Amino acid sequence: MGGLELLGRIEENDKHSGDVEGLDVHEDKVVSGADDGKIKVWDSNLKLLKETQAFDNAIQRVVAHNGIVYALSGRFIKAFDLETLEPKDYEFLPLEKDANAMRTDGECIYVGDEYCKITNYGLDGTYYNRVELVEQLFDVIKADGLYFSVRDRGITVQEPRKNGQVTVIKTMRGRSPLSMWGNGYLACCSQENANDIVVYEKNKPFNHLKDIKGHDKILLSMVGWGTHLATGSYDSKVKLHDVDSGSLLGEVEVPGGVFIMSLATNGNGLLYAGISGGAVMKLKAD
Repeated sequence: MGGLELLGRIEENDKHSGDVEGLDVHEDKVVSGADDGKIKVWDSNLKLLKETQAFDNAIQRVVAHNGIVYALSGRFIKAFDLETLEPKDYEFLPLEKDANAMRTDGECIYVGDEYCKITNYGLDGTYYNRVELVEQLFDVIKADGLYFSVRDRGITVQEPRKNGQVTVIKTMRGRSPLSMWGNGYLACCSQENANDIVVYEKNKPFNHLKDIKGHDKILLSMVGWGTHLATGSYDSKVKLHDVDSGSLLGEVEVPGGVFIMSLATNGNGLLYAGISGGAVMKLKAD
């Protein structure tokens, strides 16, 4: 089907030895982190440039920002120079509990743990504050002074208060994963059917925009840009959707019965997928 094309994958000898759960794009480089505890940096054509054994345990997330790679493993965060992968001397205060979510808003690194708490750090690892949400979270996005957190059932929009608590602004139906992008879109997995997609406005009053038919199996990953949303699933497929019309623009099935663990984009039509078993793939969206 047109609209999405598989351009290539990393060399077999270069792949991770575990599932690629962390993936990000920074300018002309791709950064992956996996269950083998390694960070790898690739050029835009997936030629391996650098790698390092960042942790002894699995990496859940990587974030690349302003020439720095941040990696999350359990309760711990480390930072590395993107060009050399030499460790930075940033001292991130360990989290109280294991975390699954880490992102940046360009001003800080924020991490959501398994017990409702979000910890905010400066980009240099300085501890800022901790915010306690009202419910357990599996993923979180911070935007316009609000936290959008999601658990297995339900998205909660919360405004932080000075005492570290929050005020709930709105609740919406949905479940992880989450993606927010551009001026208007917030996408998540359907609460009723974990194979499908729900799209909301990212701004107040957070109106429901569209229900989109997704995959044959549960969604694992998604990333949006423009009016496009790419999704990955246990069904070994990457799909490309138009969020305004809800139509399917294209799909690629990755052979071998693999899972699409993570997705990242450069925002200009290039898409990268992190795969169970350690591979990373490059796709092009028309």
